[in-house]
Amino acid sequence: MPQQAKLEDYLANVAESVRSGYLLLLAGQRQQREINTALKKLGLTSAHCQMLYGIYELTRQRQKITQNDLARYIMLNKSMLSTVLKKLIAKGYVVREPDAADSRANNLFLTPAGEEIACKAFVLLETVDKFLFENKGIDLQALNAALRLVAGVNEEEQCPQPVPPLYDLTTHSP
Repeated sequence: MPQQAKLEDYLANVAESVRSGYLLLLAGQRQQREINTALKKLGLTSAHCQMLYGIYELTRQRQKITQNDLARYIMLNKSMLSTVLKKLIAKGYVVREPDAADSRANNLFLTPAGEEIACKAFVLLETVDKFLFENKGIDLQALNAALRLVAGVNEEEQCPQPVPPLYDLTTHSP
């Protein structure tokens, strides 16, 4: 960007994409706050719920899943996944069993208590989503299609696609 150019000049050309990204961030933060407030009643966080959902969904699709499968599916790094997973195991919601075919891998399963708490959590999530989206004139199918594109999630499976290498700020600076 030439030195005499001003921030306003630059932002005038990219304002809508910047505004869209900012509004998406705000909407996600609001949803996160509402979800965590609702889940607190169950002694859960959104990370717990995300993991419970991931385990449920992946085991529904296949017989067994590993921690690596879950980390890829919910896009959480392995150390964070391990920390949250330990809490779910301690609460009795998830069991981790060594894989008979691969001694390095652990398979994850929801316990009956895990299925029960997940059901309660999903009901709360539905309530939060209704609060956020209902009666606002939003075409949820169009919104979901747009969000899938932004999140890199295909329609057949909810698993996000690999993220391209980080954006090179030296070639995209204002």
